[in-house]
Amino acid sequence: MNTPLERLSIVTNFLGSGHPSARIWFIGLGAAAGDVGPPRAKRRHLQPHDVQAVVQVHPERSNTSIRRDLSQPIGADMDLITKKSELIGNIAKLQEYLTATGIDRDFAVNLIRNGICFVVTEHNGKLFFAPSRFVGYRNNSRHDHEHNADKDGRETNAAIEAILKAPPIPSQTLEREYERFCVSIGTQVRKAPFGIVRKFWDLR
Repeated sequence: MNTPLERLSIVTNFLGSGHPSARIWFIGLGAAAGDVGPPRAKRRHLQPHDVQAVVQVHPERSNTSIRRDLSQPIGADMDLITKKSELIGNIAKLQEYLTATGIDRDFAVNLIRNGICFVVTEHNGKLFFAPSRFVGYRNNSRHDHEHNADKDGRETNAAIEAILKAPPIPSQTLEREYERFCVSIGTQVRKAPFGIVRKFWDLR
């Protein structure tokens, strides 16, 4: 049986052949990707059961563009943090993004706005709220986070809880501080979905 990489090579070669029909289906993912190359949410490390692919090629797409799409990362396996120093490093990275401009800042603001569980620290005399879903993966970055289709807040919560030896807890005081923090970075507070209550690890 071919390995996942060998199967991907077969897929790539077939796409480059200019076959007249046009589409790529990843059976293991359970959905067709409308354009050649699955959407970013579907891009993840190919597992043996994912690589069964039925490949057809869009006639309107050039071979060059097809090859370029397939050369993009399909996904990234990311390790969870196991040390407090890794947690602090990720918080620092998020703080760096927030003080930047353009896409990096927008990324950080959206993460904070959409977060549910936060690690709370103090930065430049003010509270900083770092979402578990970002800071819980080792050496995380905007690029890696965006290409990590398997990210799961339940996993990062468990990793952070193991390091800090405590679960995140609700806090009306920190909820109010979080709301002020959102206003300070120029975003509106999002109502937590399904009645979920935001929770916090307070590291101050």
